[in-house]
Amino acid sequence: VAVSRRGVFWVSQIDAAQVTRGTLAEGAPRLEGATRVGAGPAHVATDRDGTRAFTADQFDASVTVLGASGGTGALRIPLGDAGFNLVATADGARVYATTAGGRLQVIDVGRAAVVATLAVGASANGLALDEARGRLYV
Repeated sequence: VAVSRRGVFWVSQIDAAQVTRGTLAEGAPRLEGATRVGAGPAHVATDRDGTRAFTADQFDASVTVLGASGGTGALRIPLGDAGFNLVATADGARVYATTAGGRLQVIDVGRAAVVATLAVGASANGLALDEARGRLYV
């Protein structure tokens, strides 16, 4: 589950290969629909406003980028290895994704491409981004 500062949330459904978008409304959350993504979306992240979501598709070895209304999830960025976890920058311009092979992939979303790869150790499954200090914790 990823929740933006505006109360937009995205829920990854790993067995259904989809994510559901919704909003936190007074009284009860409101679901706004599901979108198919790559197989095995192990984690989901969002930008600060909830306008975009990103899934780490473990069985498709990719990251799927979704727009504000969900859409078709047409933008897929290959990782070359099973995606584990991911985190997005507040503006959604960069995504950092870990893989089963122990790599951290740095993704430039505008270019829809991996722009850097770093070795981080096998099964790195926790990420925390501190943009104020310019640090990513793996």
